[in-house]
Amino acid sequence: MTKPRLLIVDDDAAQQLFYLSALSGYNLEIDVSSDGWQALRKVSGTQYDLIFLDMAMPKMSGIDFLSAVSDMPNVVLPLTIVISSLSQKEKMMEALSLGASAYLLKPVEVAQLKSLVEDYLGAIAPASPAADVGTYSSKRPLPQNQTAFTAENTAKTKQSQFDSLTKAMATMVFQKITATLVVETQLGTAELNYYRGKLRHVKFLNQTGIDALETLRKLPPISITLAPSATSVQSH
Repeated sequence: MTKPRLLIVDDDAAQQLFYLSALSGYNLEIDVSSDGWQALRKVSGTQYDLIFLDMAMPKMSGIDFLSAVSDMPNVVLPLTIVISSLSQKEKMMEALSLGASAYLLKPVEVAQLKSLVEDYLGAIAPASPAADVGTYSSKRPLPQNQTAFTAENTAKTKQSQFDSLTKAMATMVFQKITATLVVETQLGTAELNYYRGKLRHVKFLNQTGIDALETLRKLPPISITLAPSATSVQSH
């Protein structure tokens, strides 16, 4: 069985070693790039399953890397975790809107890193929680027996459950789904609106964007379900 392939993109050698050490116990094939340009060359010739992407790098920032990949017609962005500080909230939200699937805040905690990787390895496995729902982009072939969101199959869609918020978000990106993740918590319900696997809007209580995600990921979800977004219903 082929090992999942991970690309670490970070100009800091110490951070590279940190990731390599923290993930040494996983069955991964790991490559390293010291800048965004080098990473672009790697993703254009190698198929990766995961990318850890530092946001602040010389020569090419994480945002510039994501934008460049989106302009490459023959390259599909792998599940990408951006690494940044909370002071760059707008940039992190922009990264998610460009196709990144999650973020980690500096300084990165080993336990959180491992938990995220484990969820992601589950999301890229053949059996996926949302394997029979969603609207897909043309970059990925539609699986056999796939149905897109319509008003008629909404009830079926809402029965879909996810093990965790990070796995749900990874699945949305991995399968290029147009839909809304509905996350029920004890404090209220959050809505994460995706369009072709890119996070467009987050709303939770009176918060939006990264502020909403930061509050949401500190709360244990009661349920995580899928609902068709207005875009997906109108498109059919």
